[in-house]
Amino acid sequence: MRNRQIVHRIPGGWYGNDPGVFPSDPRKGVVSVDPSKLVNAITWLRRRATITETSIDTYGAILLKYRIGR
Repeated sequence: MRNRQIVHRIPGGWYGNDPGVFPSDPRKGVVSVDPSKLVNAITWLRRRATITETSIDTYGAILLKYRIGR
């Protein structure tokens, strides 16, 4: 899949699951983002995907769940 390795291209992206990892929805992904880079991460990601959910993980990072565009 051509969308592999998106997590580390997202500004401030620490870790997550790239599209293609979830068999039930191959366009779904999740990334943990450094809070100081959140605006840059959202700007970068919104050009390529729809952000479906946000939350804060136990380490204080922001989790962004998204669905990549076609």
